[in-house]
Amino acid sequence: MNPRLALLLGSLYIAQGLPSGFFAHALPVLLRQEGVSLALVSLAKLLALPWFFKFLWAPYVDRLGSGRPNHYRSWILALQSVGLLVLASWSLLQPAHWFSEHLLWFLLAALLVNTCLATQDIATDALAVKLLPVAQRGLGNSLQVAGYKLGMLAGGNGLLILMASIGLQEGFRWLAAGLLLLMIPVLLFREPPSTPLPDTKPRQRPLWREWQPLLALPGMRLWLPVLLSYKVADSLASGMIRPLLVDAGFTLERVGQVGMAASIAGLLAAFGGGLCERWLGGWRALFWFGLLQAAGLAAWSLVPLGWHSDSAVYGIAVFEQMADAMSTVALFAGMMGFCRTGHEGGDYTLQMSLFMLVSGSVGLAGGVLAELLGAPLFFLTCGGLGLFCLGWVVRALRISAPGSRDLPA
Repeated sequence: MNPRLALLLGSLYIAQGLPSGFFAHALPVLLRQEGVSLALVSLAKLLALPWFFKFLWAPYVDRLGSGRPNHYRSWILALQSVGLLVLASWSLLQPAHWFSEHLLWFLLAALLVNTCLATQDIATDALAVKLLPVAQRGLGNSLQVAGYKLGMLAGGNGLLILMASIGLQEGFRWLAAGLLLLMIPVLLFREPPSTPLPDTKPRQRPLWREWQPLLALPGMRLWLPVLLSYKVADSLASGMIRPLLVDAGFTLERVGQVGMAASIAGLLAAFGGGLCERWLGGWRALFWFGLLQAAGLAAWSLVPLGWHSDSAVYGIAVFEQMADAMSTVALFAGMMGFCRTGHEGGDYTLQMSLFMLVSGSVGLAGGVLAELLGAPLFFLTCGGLGLFCLGWVVRALRISAPGSRDLPA
């Protein structure tokens, strides 16, 4: 892969992961420490609503500026600048104010940041689909997953560790400085012009008609059930892992250290997953990586049963994150295979939105189900659900043409 392209895509996905890491990893821990119930902690996932519905405005990102130089680059710079300003504003007040009398303003600002990140992701994914040759998409998605996980590591687990010495207010300043630094590769990038779409404005017709040609692509009937179900079990369980560690007596710093080790392992596994995906083929990679993912989720049931030692917790966390990274690479590579030329941003975004809408909706029930079943049975249930959902991948493997291992290109 071209080193400049790798640097560009890596910086973009790291930039998206920085604030996302805070929302997904640090904020639930802070809320649980304040005594918030698991059910309410899981409702913090509602801040990610823009990620679920970004397909509604994805055609605008593809069409507005289509055919001009630096089409997607202009979108990315504007949106990342807004996120930078919001993070900088959070550093002006002590966290105690944000989580008390200014909580509503904090949540609204968080929603704005997620809207900018979700829209930036449309443009970033479009660039990736547009610039990556088919043979490099597995490696490109390894870079995507690794970059995003690196950003989440710094904004989530890294921030939890730093809080012990610098505090959350200073942490927001570091996040803002990180976003500013990551804008440099984007500023230096010059995007080549592409063929303009027939209309430079979204057509005045029902939105669903924009997606009819995509949904009619060969193989979509096999792919859609996999897309919607593949990460459901992971979404149900992931929001409860850090509250589980808090309940097991882990300090903020220790939770951050476990997450840091697991995230680093996930970064390495993401690149390994890209190489294995190319070797195994798309469908087989989805099956084997999904099998590992289900086993990793079920393994968390051992912690509330008394497996509190560092070696046990670190081992479970590392294994689960490695399986998560590899399965995510395989899923995202498959999504790239179902994108039409000239509609990369919209097509990829629709798939991502459908995937996140289903998985995120299920994830909202994680706290309620964990309190109802208890932690050991909850994580075993999640592992079993992951195995059940692999049935769609097995069906696709059986129906695919003999000798065919790959998803559409």
